[in-house]
Amino acid sequence: MSLPDAVRSVLRQYAGFSGRAPRSEFWWWFLVTLVLGLVAGTVDLAVAAVVGVSPFNLLLALALFLPTLAVTVRRLHDSGLSGWWVLLVYGLGLASAVVSVVAVVTLVVGAVQGSDLAPDGSDGGAALTVGLVLLGVAAVAALFSAIAWLVLMVRPSTPGANQYGPPHGAPTPPQWAPPAAPPYGPSYGPSYGPSYGPDDTQPFGRPY
Repeated sequence: MSLPDAVRSVLRQYAGFSGRAPRSEFWWWFLVTLVLGLVAGTVDLAVAAVVGVSPFNLLLALALFLPTLAVTVRRLHDSGLSGWWVLLVYGLGLASAVVSVVAVVTLVVGAVQGSDLAPDGSDGGAALTVGLVLLGVAAVAALFSAIAWLVLMVRPSTPGANQYGPPHGAPTPPQWAPPAAPPYGPSYGPSYGPSYGPDDTQPFGRPY
């Protein structure tokens, strides 16, 4: 599948979670989203330098989230896996993000406690230690999420049809159609009714 075909396929199935997506479709779409993200990030930096804030990257992420999730589920289907495996990747990523936020907050609290701003005179060493441990946990979760995502997305396609449908590009089997019914018009076989004479008023033989 070429890049234009992959983009058209993903956009045509913007929120379609059924069916299958080959590796080429997924990775072409991943490349497109990566390039768009870099462009949006560059625009954000340029605009933010002038007006202080820019929403382009956020808007792009919101617009691409649903089709990216859908093509990821279809890629799992293509390798014979349930789409619910996506929860492993997204769950680990979400856990990493949450733990990272908690770690940063804990480090800030520890830094404040270790400064002259702390009213109780504590050095904040315990908070700093907890924050660093949480950062390590977040990094491990992010690493496992990336490894799981890569392993799942590079799995080969299931040959032939599987429980999620035929592979991409497979010819559609011909639809069975019942044979055509015979016509029910007039029969042109031998006539078994009375035979009429030239005047078409009475049949030959004894009159009625």
